[in-house]
Formats: sequence, C-alpha cells, structure tokens
Amino acid sequence: MLRHAESLDTGRRGEVSSSTVDDYGIDRSTPAETRKQQMSPEFWESQEQMRVEKNFKPKKYADVLSEFEGEVDIGASQETCYALWNDPGALRRFVPGLEVAKATSFFGNDLKAVKTAECELFYQFGSARTNELESLRFIMCAVEHETHKKIHWQSTDGFPCGAVVSFSSAPENKNETEKKTTARLEFYCHLPYDLALKEGAMRVSLDVEERLAECLSKFAVVAQTVEEKGGVSAMQSDADAKVYLGENVVPCGFGLDEFHEADASVSKIAMEQAAFLVRQRVGRTPFTSEVLKEMRKGK
Repeated sequence: MLRHAESLDTGRRGEVSSSTVDDYGIDRSTPAETRKQQMSPEFWESQEQMRVEKNFKPKKYADVLSEFEGEVDIGASQETCYALWNDPGALRRFVPGLEVAKATSFFGNDLKAVKTAECELFYQFGSARTNELESLRFIMCAVEHETHKKIHWQSTDGFPCGAVVSFSSAPENKNETEKKTTARLEFYCHLPYDLALKEGAMRVSLDVEERLAECLSKFAVVAQTVEEKGGVSAMQSDADAKVYLGENVVPCGFGLDEFHEADASVSKIAMEQAAFLVRQRVGRTPFTSEVLKEMRKGK
C-alpha cells in the first residue's frame, strides 16, 4: 500500500497524490478507520480539489439527448461515400475537430471492415478567451452497417454520441452513368454539461448544427475529389504508401537480412494487416521484427 501511495505522487494524470493519502493517514489506518475517513465531507472536498489541481476532473454531460440531421447531394458513387465514412482515417478529413481516429479492432481479419476506433475530438465554442477548448474522447463502434447504403457509429465509452449516415441515389440523377449520391447524416449526443449550463443548450445546439453543415460540405468535396481520381480503388492505392525502413529500425540476428538493404521498404497496408494479426495473437503492440516476420509467412 505504501509503495502504491508513493508511486501515485509522480503527478500522473488520473492518480491520487501520496500527500493527500498521507494527510488522512490512510496508509496507517485500519480498514474501518479508512472507511470512516472516506465518509467525511472533508475527504471528498480534498479529492475534488486534487482532481482540479491534476486537471482530470471528470467531464459531465447533459441528461437530455440532442439530435441533429442534414443531407447533401454529392457527385460521387454510394460506394465511395460509404468507404469514406467506414474509414476512421478518412473521417479526419471532413469531421470538424476530429484529430484522432485510430482503428482498434475489425470484423474478422478484414482491415476494411472497422469495428471500433479510438477517437478524440476538439470542440471550441465561441472565443478561446471566454471558453476552454473541449477535448472529447471516446471509443466508437460500428453497431450497424449495410454495405454502400448505411453505417451507424456509436460511442461505447467517453463522450456519449453517435452518427447514422445513409446513402441513396440523388433524386435528380436521371443519367444512370452519372454518379450522384444523397448522403443523409443523423447525429446525436449529450452536450457537455458545464458548457450547456454556461452558454445555454440552445446556443450550443445551434453551433453544433453549423458544425454539422460544415461536415457535410467538406464531405461532399472530399468524396467528389476521390471519385474524380478513380474512386475507392484509387483511394486505397493512395493509402498503400511505402514504409521505408531506416537504419537501425530492423534488429540484426532475426533472419530479416533482406530488410537491411538500402532503401528497403514495405507496403503500409500489408504492414498494418500483419501488425493487427500479431496484436490479436500476443495481446500487445507488436515489435517491428514481429510484424516483419508475420509479413514473411506464406512467401
């Protein structure tokens, strides 16, 4: 217990400091005494102050679910639109404030079928002088998907939110050879409580509606650009860039001599697929040598 308390004094985010523990004598108290101390108002006031000082005060969200919707016509196929919304990396190109969107699991071994992704979205309401930048972290899961027609992302942890995006042929698309799609976005969330309380839920909701319109506008541009460059196949080709293995990246003595050659490179997608398989097998982030060995299997 004492060693644990000492380790907490390093100032890590989300941890209780040993000074707080020592002040209450928790490391010296019996379980009954500790429980009695934890029931005192002073104890919880100290805990709250510690959370503020350590900057990890739990974020609260409004009880009422807010819902938003919008749609846009796009000069791209349903296949292209669906592929973009099904790719967490692509979402960062048109979802305002989405800085992190990293796939963490897949349906089977298909890296094109993302199941869950770790996300972080930054939201600034009004001026930075009057409101703090909101950092909204969450894990999103594909709870529903219909190939080329619909995908439903929903958070399972952190910021409570979700998005249902459906795709259909645009009404004015008379020419069957011309690719035009209507994308409909339904977004729902629980607004950050403190922000909604300070600025008013209506004002925050109107701002979110503007972000939704911005998202759809950016998505239309991205989707049409991808379509003009060759569609999904071209997008996947661009994503499969070469990863060059610099000096000292690959350790010696692991039977990976071919990767020590000058300008040695591997396929980015192949490397990601191998890393995913190794991660599933060993339950941790794999070493480069393990990934390269996995890529050599079957050759």
